[in-house]
Amino acid sequence: MLTLQATFQDAISRHQSGDVESAMRLYQAILKRHPDHAGANHLLGVTLHQRGDRERAIDHLEKALSLCQTKAVYWNNYGAALRAAKRLDEAEIAFIRALALKQDYPDALTNAALSCLDRRSYAEAIQFLQRAVRLEPGRADAHTHLGDAFRAQGDFKQAETSYRRALQLASNDVRAWIGLANIASARRSHEKAEFAYRRALDLSPENAEIQLALGDSLSAQGRIAEGT
Repeated sequence: MLTLQATFQDAISRHQSGDVESAMRLYQAILKRHPDHAGANHLLGVTLHQRGDRERAIDHLEKALSLCQTKAVYWNNYGAALRAAKRLDEAEIAFIRALALKQDYPDALTNAALSCLDRRSYAEAIQFLQRAVRLEPGRADAHTHLGDAFRAQGDFKQAETSYRRALQLASNDVRAWIGLANIASARRSHEKAEFAYRRALDLSPENAEIQLALGDSLSAQGRIAEGT
């Protein structure tokens, strides 16, 4: 029989390899015998969050934090689960707690920025995201969110730079393509908007929002029949 630590490491390995269901079963088996295992509570909460079971995820993450409040990753993942559950004020507090424990933490900086975007505090979001990309320049999602924040402020030049950097890192970033398309549309560069919307639609063909925006772009070019 595997020791507790060996079982936990096996669960982590399975989780990291993408075998979430198998990892979850092992975390649950550990907690059946050791209900106060902080790590297993934390990672079971993470797997439940990944599956969309938000309330159970929050329960296990809170249990983990009741056992150990000094790990930034616990607070960050707790905040992510709270934000998914639309408990936005609590989520922001959790991200700030994570950053108090570990200032140079790109995940928590990005998540804190998303909380700022939720409440339309764009300048604050930009500060968090700029710190995140300085620490982790190859983080495509942070560049995309930075583009969103700049675009919301009306700074299209900086937004475009951020979106293009995101696409250099991850050419399949749908949100970055949409951001570029929206900027082009706002500038009345409808052919450029069409190109970017089509790239986004190739990546997300069932997205009704992109379909509608592409239709508007085609109509603006006088290609009304194509846009209907």
